[in-house]
Amino acid sequence: MSSKPKHISYHKGGKSGLDFSQYAKWVNQIGVAKEDFELFLKQFLLEMAQRVVARGKPRTPVDTGFLRNSWYIGSQNIEQYETDEVNEETGHKKYAIDETKSDISSIAIIGKTLYVEIGLGAEYASAVEFGHGSYIGRYMLAISIDEIQQQIPKRFDKEFKNFIKKYGVAD
Repeated sequence: MSSKPKHISYHKGGKSGLDFSQYAKWVNQIGVAKEDFELFLKQFLLEMAQRVVARGKPRTPVDTGFLRNSWYIGSQNIEQYETDEVNEETGHKKYAIDETKSDISSIAIIGKTLYVEIGLGAEYASAVEFGHGSYIGRYMLAISIDEIQQQIPKRFDKEFKNFIKKYGVAD
C-alpha cells in the first residue's frame, strides 16, 4: 500500500469531490501506530540498556564474581552468558544478555521522557567504577553507556523507519 492516499475524483455537472476513504485508512493507520509508539520506544530503550550491560559485564573485574553478577536494569537482575564469538579488539569471548530476565516494566515514563536505570548492585561498585584511594577506576558502566549512546541515533532511525513501514505510513 502506498504511503500517501492519491484518489481524487471530479464529477461532471460542475460538482467536484474527494474520495476520503483512502485518507481515512491512512489516518487510521497513523492512529494505530501512535498507540503502539510508546511500546516501540520502551522496547527500543530496553534493548539499548541490554546492550550497555552486554558491553559492561566483560569489563567488570572479577574476584569472586559478585560484582559482575550484580548488574541490573530497573529492578531486574541481569543474567548473561558467554557466546562463541570473540571480540576482535580484546580477544575475549563476547557475552549476550538473557533477555528473558529484563522487560519493559523497567522503563519509566515521566512527562514526555523515558527513563531506565542501569547499574551494579554491589555495595562497592562505585569504588570500582570511579576508583578510590590508589585504586584506579574501571569505568565499565560509563564507557559502555558512552559507546551505546553514540550508536543510538543511527539505530533509532533504522528501527523507527521499520516501525512506521509496518503501518503503511511510509515508503
